[in-house]
Amino acid sequence: MPLYTAGNPLGSSKPTPIHTLHVKPTPFTPVNVYSGYRHHFMSGATNEGTNIYSFGTGEAFRLGLDDDAEREEPEMVVSLTNKTISEIACGREHSVFLLTTGRVFGCGWGEAGRVGVGKDEGEIKGIKPIDQFKTFRDSAPCTDVRIKSIAAGREHSLFVEKYQGFVFACGAGFGGRLGLARKEGNDEDSFFPVMCDVHATDTVMNKYIKAEGCENLPASDSVVAPKLLKKISKVAAGDLHSVAVTEDGRVLTWGFGDSGALGRPKLGDESFISHTPEHVEFKEEGSDHVVVPKIVEAECGGYHTICLDSLGEVYIWGDGADGQLGIGERTSLFSPTKVQLGGKAKQIAAGFCTSGVVDVGGDIYVWGSKEGQDGKEPEVEEMVPTKVKTVEDGFFVDVKYDKIALAGYSLIATVKPPRLGVVRRGGGVRADSVGGLDRAVGRSKRVRRVDFKGGNRKLLYSGLLTKAVAGGGGGDLKVGKVKAMNLGDLDIK
Repeated sequence: MPLYTAGNPLGSSKPTPIHTLHVKPTPFTPVNVYSGYRHHFMSGATNEGTNIYSFGTGEAFRLGLDDDAEREEPEMVVSLTNKTISEIACGREHSVFLLTTGRVFGCGWGEAGRVGVGKDEGEIKGIKPIDQFKTFRDSAPCTDVRIKSIAAGREHSLFVEKYQGFVFACGAGFGGRLGLARKEGNDEDSFFPVMCDVHATDTVMNKYIKAEGCENLPASDSVVAPKLLKKISKVAAGDLHSVAVTEDGRVLTWGFGDSGALGRPKLGDESFISHTPEHVEFKEEGSDHVVVPKIVEAECGGYHTICLDSLGEVYIWGDGADGQLGIGERTSLFSPTKVQLGGKAKQIAAGFCTSGVVDVGGDIYVWGSKEGQDGKEPEVEEMVPTKVKTVEDGFFVDVKYDKIALAGYSLIATVKPPRLGVVRRGGGVRADSVGGLDRAVGRSKRVRRVDFKGGNRKLLYSGLLTKAVAGGGGGDLKVGKVKAMNLGDLDIK
């Protein structure tokens, strides 16, 4: 199954639209995609397992490869081969990797400490562990932190601790993006991740830091954040602002808010900088009635924010100069506004000055001008959600998508793998992925029936299957190892 791309993944500002996706064949099945400004990562499934691949601009070793050369085609990140990745965050020039174990690693441009490895320098060659987290800049490091969510902005990174939902930040402090209001020098850079003020009341901090230092973060509920400061589940980072989503679906923002990125009204003519994380207030459209949608996902563009709630509604606010708010005008918004999609969304994405969603039917809608950052005014059709088309072999085709990522100049998308079902003799085993099919078939003595759908359409998969009866006729399918086999779009029963 191929990757699909639109625009210019390598970062050039050629007038290539992001509203038309084209096939980019890969030797693996793309599963998840992640994009920075001009670089990209993806997890890809093969018969040998799932690996991480990268392509795009390689400057400052942001691709996690052995050199800093540009890659037009995805290349396996060898140093991550034996690590199971749960999430990747791409900043403008750096990358952060979260393992399923809760460990974190980083690479790329390290100026101002954005990679979080204790260095204020340029290139961080090789993927390095991020393993020293602090409650204060001058406190002893916590050495056994487990992380559950990460984010990377232009010059900073965010981390959510697994058990208590504490947020840590590192990198450039200008504009309040690190959320260190109660700490001295709150605009200073931080070379190690330092705890943000989302939870920093004196009571909690005194219990937590245990005489101004800690060996390990608590792995239980022995330390509880105040009721108004719930545990954080996810984070997002823009150029100069940060966003956190609580476990109960509330949104907190901090950083630079002059163009509305914080979702809070600007008071007066002075620059709006908030060092303190505060809640974003949602209201019914056209009224002052406060509503409390349960937000499940947030993404940041350069200076705008987009959120998805549990009902599939999309909210947006911030800088709208390039049409990235989808309201048909080049207007900035200082409070959340619902995006009119005509349907429900299942995933959201944000580029520097673009926004997008995948709806529940698998269609992609994007808005905003990727050339806006180069001074070009957006076209009228770019300022409202527009359905993305797909071209294969010169023809428009109907493709249903699973995941998307928006970068500075491009859109990348993956197709949801076909649902594969396996029934074991004496009971059922269901597999919804290529890897799951491998495991399920490996446990089966006999797969009783195979129905082929879609004729000769090929699925890139080599399985543990030796014999199949084509044409939908069914029949026995025995299990055994073969070197390679291209299967059609199929259901296995």
